[in-house]
Amino acid sequence: MAGTLMNVTEHHQHHQHRLTSVGSLSLGTFLLVAGAATSLLTAPSRAQQSHDHGPTTAALPGQGPDSDDPGEVVRRGLACRHIPGLALAVVRDGEVMMSEGFGVKDVDTRDPVTPDTKFLLASLTKAFTSALLTNVMAEQRLKLSTNVRKTLTEDFKFNNTLRTIYATVEDLLAHRLGIPRNNYVRLANDYSPANFSTKIRYLPSSGGFRDSFYYSDLMYGLSSYITEQLNHRKPWKQQIRDALFTPLGMLNSTFVDDVDFKNDDVATPYIREDGQTVKASVDLIKHWGRNLGSGNIMSSANDMAQWMLMLLNQGRDRQGRRVLSDGVLDDVFSPQNVLRLSSASQHRKPVTPYSFTADGYALGWRVGYYRGYQMIYHSGSSFGYRAYLTLLPDKKVGVVSLMTGEDVGYGFRIALHTYLMDHALGLQPWINSSSICTYPEPWLSSRARNKRSADTPDAENEGMQFTDEEEETKIGSSLQSRVKRAAASLPLQAYVGSYHHAAYGTLRVTYNTTAQFLQLEYGVGLWRLQSIDGHEFDGQWLKALPRIDMEFKFLSSGSTVYAVLGTGFEPKKPPAFYRQ
Repeated sequence: MAGTLMNVTEHHQHHQHRLTSVGSLSLGTFLLVAGAATSLLTAPSRAQQSHDHGPTTAALPGQGPDSDDPGEVVRRGLACRHIPGLALAVVRDGEVMMSEGFGVKDVDTRDPVTPDTKFLLASLTKAFTSALLTNVMAEQRLKLSTNVRKTLTEDFKFNNTLRTIYATVEDLLAHRLGIPRNNYVRLANDYSPANFSTKIRYLPSSGGFRDSFYYSDLMYGLSSYITEQLNHRKPWKQQIRDALFTPLGMLNSTFVDDVDFKNDDVATPYIREDGQTVKASVDLIKHWGRNLGSGNIMSSANDMAQWMLMLLNQGRDRQGRRVLSDGVLDDVFSPQNVLRLSSASQHRKPVTPYSFTADGYALGWRVGYYRGYQMIYHSGSSFGYRAYLTLLPDKKVGVVSLMTGEDVGYGFRIALHTYLMDHALGLQPWINSSSICTYPEPWLSSRARNKRSADTPDAENEGMQFTDEEEETKIGSSLQSRVKRAAASLPLQAYVGSYHHAAYGTLRVTYNTTAQFLQLEYGVGLWRLQSIDGHEFDGQWLKALPRIDMEFKFLSSGSTVYAVLGTGFEPKKPPAFYRQ
C-alpha cells in the first residue's frame, strides 16, 4: 500500500483542473493572479502587519518567507497525511479564483480527481438544511422561534414536558436541546427521520435545555423532516435541488443514497486501517445517509464554489438573482449557542502564531475569528470522507476542501485553510511544506492537546473534543488491543435472546455453535461478543470496514439476564434494551 500511495502522490504533479465558464483557476494560476493584484507571494509590509494582524515577529517554527511552490505544499500534505484524493475551491470578491483536483479518486484505477468529482460533504450538509428550512419558514412568515410541535403534529413529544412545550426550530438547529447524540440508532434497518420523529420522545436528556451544547445529527435529520411537512410534504432532496442546486447551477451535486459509485465521477471513500489505506463500505455510507439533513449531500469543488459565492453575496447568485429570502443568512449566521470548548479553541495565540477560533454556534455553522477577521465555518466527516469550509465575510473570501481519507483533529484541514486564506488575503502564509505535514505540531504537541482536552471541565457538555468529527466517525478504535479478558459470569447461552428499546428498536443476541461465541445483531450492524469482565463484553465488528467496535453490558437478576446496555451506542445515557 505504501507503494500505491507513492504513485498517488506522484500523480499530484499533474494537477487536474478546468478553466470553467465561471472563471475557475488552478492553484498556481490563482496564486499568480492574486499575487499580481495584491502581492500575495511577497511578505506583507511592516505597516500591513501592524494593521489588525499584530506586529512583525521573528520567524516561528514552520513559518517565515514561503519559498515553497504552492502546489508542492498541497502535494506534500496529501503524501504525508495519506490522503488519496482532494478537491479545492477558493473564491474572492465574487469570483472563483481556484477550483482544482489533486490526487486520485480511486487508488486502483488511478482516475484523477477533477473539479467536478463528487465527494460526500458529511456535516457540511447541515448548512444546506438550515438555509432551506429557514427560507421555507420565511416564505410562510414563520419564525425560527416557532415551536417544533406546531411544525409537525400535536402528538409530537420530546422526553419531557419542558422540551415538548418550549423547544423551537432554532433549538434544533443550534444544538440546544441537551439530548445526547445517540448516533447509532441510525444503524436500525428501518431508520428514517420520519420514522424516528415518533420515537425521539424515548431519548433521555443529560444536558440542560438551552444552556448546553449537545451536537446532534438526529436533530438535523428531524429538521429535514420538518422542512417536508411545512412545504406540502415535498421530499427534502427535491426541495434542495429546486431551491439551491438548480438556481446556483450546482448540476453535479447529488445525494449519497442516489449516487452510482461504480459509474459516476465520484471519489471512492478511504479510511486508514492498521497503517494501510483501504476502502470504506459504500453500503454503510449509503445507509448512514438516510438521516438526510445531517450529512447526505455529495458535491464537487466547482459546485461548492457557487455555494460559497451565494453565501458571501447576501443570498444572491453571481447574476444578482435572489436565491434565499432577504434576512435568511442573517439568521443562519447569527450565533445562537456558546462553545466553551471546541477543537478550534486550542488553535489560538500565544500557542499558535495566529488564532483560528470558534466561540459560537449559529445554525449549521461555527462562528469565530481568523487573524482578527470574523470567520464562519464548519467541518464535515463521515466514513472515508472529510470536508471543511471557511468563510471570511468581511473580505468576501471562501475556501472549501473535500477529500478522502482521515484527518484526526482537523490538523491538515486547518493548516490547509489558513494557508489558502492567507494567500487570498494577500498575507504571508505561516504554514509551509513542512508544517503542512505536522500541524498543530510543533506549536502544540499531541500530549498537550490531550491534556487540554482532559483538563477542560466542560468537555462533556461540548460533546468532547472535535465534536462534529470524532463522535461521528471515530467510531471506536479497535477493541482488539484490550488485554483484559475474563470469563462471563454466566454460561454464554444465558445471554441469548431478543432485546428491545423504544427508540432504537430490537437487537438480537445469538450463539454461534460452530465457533462457540456470542453474536449481537442490531440493524445493519453485527458484532462478535468477547467477555472482558462479568457481564461486560467487547463487541468486535464483523461487517465490512470501517470497524465500528462497541462495548455492551448485560444486566441480570441472579442467573436471569433481563437487559443489555448499549454503552458503546451512547456513553452519556446508554440505552437499555430489555429482553422480550
